[in-house]
Amino acid sequence: MTFPICGKRESEIQSLEDWFRFAPPANPATQWQPGRSAMEFARAWLDNGCPRVPHDLERLLLECEETQGLTFQKAFAEAKTQFKDTARGPRSHDLLVEAQTHTGQLVVLGIEGKEREEFDGTLDQSIKDAKRKSECTQLPKRVDNFCRALFGRPYDTDLKDLRYQFFSGICGTLVEGQRRGATLSVFVVIQFKTTATPKVDFERNANDYVRFVRTLFKDDCMAVKDGKMYGPLCVPGSELVPAGRVIVGKITSEIALSPGISKS
Repeated sequence: MTFPICGKRESEIQSLEDWFRFAPPANPATQWQPGRSAMEFARAWLDNGCPRVPHDLERLLLECEETQGLTFQKAFAEAKTQFKDTARGPRSHDLLVEAQTHTGQLVVLGIEGKEREEFDGTLDQSIKDAKRKSECTQLPKRVDNFCRALFGRPYDTDLKDLRYQFFSGICGTLVEGQRRGATLSVFVVIQFKTTATPKVDFERNANDYVRFVRTLFKDDCMAVKDGKMYGPLCVPGSELVPAGRVIVGKITSEIALSPGISKS
């Protein structure tokens, strides 16, 4: 399956050098290294200069009838989604993908790559940090909008320990889906694991994902596993986020590092 991956100014990406030039990560000094999220994410999508769908992701998409047989049409690295408020900045997708079902329906996928980084702070901590910077921050209102959009209720203490990036990632994908006329929005996490990945960070991210999915689907005993898709779930939307159908999934990609690469 061939499809273009574009960076800023629609520049086509065909190599790691192109990816760094046209879609650099927010923190290149730490993220653009072997074994770290940004470089390994870019490497996963390139095969000798040709864009490709990672094999683990192909298998994940086959897990759900709604995403079987998708044809990837175009992808956008470090794509920005601006919400209609003044809180924080835009949502940055590691990769935003336009795909088509066998019946011609458009599907938008928001894909997030992680290695040891957190999925941002919890909702509670994100709000506290924002208020420390400015008492006039609009982040509490954005968080409330995200909670209403996905859970159909305002922000409350039952949601305070969920990570902000799950909300911004799914809500940003829904916004992009509506803008493009998609019938389904898919949010996927690719978790990279190497011999240098701190175990505590890997387990924290795995647990945070499980906690979010169980809360989203209102099932505390749900068996949430890598390599599985959950949904579609119809979410109600809010003034910032459109209603829509959502599927979420996660894969772990194990990377063999060359000897000598440290845990720093």
